[in-house]
Amino acid sequence: MIATTLWFFLPAAVAGGALAAFHLRGRMPPWKLTVVHGLLAASGLGLLIIAVADHSKLGWGHAIVFVFVAVASGGLLVLSFHLRGRRPPRVLIVGHALGAATAVVLLLLYVLKIIPPSV
Repeated sequence: MIATTLWFFLPAAVAGGALAAFHLRGRMPPWKLTVVHGLLAASGLGLLIIAVADHSKLGWGHAIVFVFVAVASGGLLVLSFHLRGRRPPRVLIVGHALGAATAVVLLLLYVLKIIPPSV
C-alpha cells in the first residue's frame, strides 16, 4: 500500500514544479492547478499515514511521514498567501519544493527497499 502513495505524490510533484515555476516568475498560478496539486498531495499523505499505521515496526516509514507532514505545513502556509491574493516569499516556495522533493525521494528509496524498513 505504501507504493500506491507514489501514484499520488509523483503527479503532485509535477504539478508542484509547475506551481513553483509560476511563482518564481512572479505570476500567480491557476487555481485549478493549485487545487489538483493540493488534492493529490493530501490524498497521498492520508494513504501514507494509513499504510504506515498498519505496520508498527516501520522506523523509516514513520520518519518519512514526519517529513511529509512538515512539507504539508509549508504547503498550507503557501496556500494562505495564495488565498489572500499575495505572492509568498521565494524562500517559502523554494523551501517547500526542496522539502517535498526530499520527501518523495525518501519514499521512492523506501519503496525500492534501498532504505531498510526499520532502523
